[in-house]
Amino acid sequence: MQNIIGLYGDTCSGKSTLGQQLSEHYTACQYLSYGDLKRALLGSGNKVAVEIASYVGKGKPIPVELSTQVLEGKLCQGINLVSGYPISENEVKSLKSLNSRLIGIVEIKVSHNVQQARFFDRVECPVCYRTGKRGDLCSQHQIPMVTRSDLSSTELRARNNLYDQRIVNFLRSTQLTKLPRIVCNGDNEATSLFKEVAEWLYTEFAGLLGKGE
Repeated sequence: MQNIIGLYGDTCSGKSTLGQQLSEHYTACQYLSYGDLKRALLGSGNKVAVEIASYVGKGKPIPVELSTQVLEGKLCQGINLVSGYPISENEVKSLKSLNSRLIGIVEIKVSHNVQQARFFDRVECPVCYRTGKRGDLCSQHQIPMVTRSDLSSTELRARNNLYDQRIVNFLRSTQLTKLPRIVCNGDNEATSLFKEVAEWLYTEFAGLLGKGE
């Protein structure tokens, strides 16, 4: 059974930075961005990608039998820190098809002013879609990151609406209230956020984690 801890937070709350730091700190922990995996899959043009694209192009939700396939073959033993999935009770149930389960929640809250400043300074690796700040090199490919194509006030509002209307309600659902959870302030510096969550992970899931570097 493969274990997933969901990283949840509005756009630019610090999920990617936190996930990458934790995966480097704990040997039995990896970070996966569902959004990045989905975009990479859509670029592949395979059968699953074509099916998913047909829903994305129409602005319709992706059926769970397709959404789980984005994670197919990507999960490892230990702990998988996944941002962007699952975001519905049906998606939580669908994890069984991947021989995986949701075991904890990291929820990051961020103020509007901090979010907006970070959003318009975002860049990404053109190869692996790893996110960063303007001027960064991709830590994996050592190439300059490029400006994201989705940086607009309209896009930011759409993401905020999705989070407020769908994901916040999901996080308050009865199904998730029994899971271990930490709620953090995303306005804090990345090092402070990392330390807080790293300590929580070790307290709750020491048996699943490798030794910290």
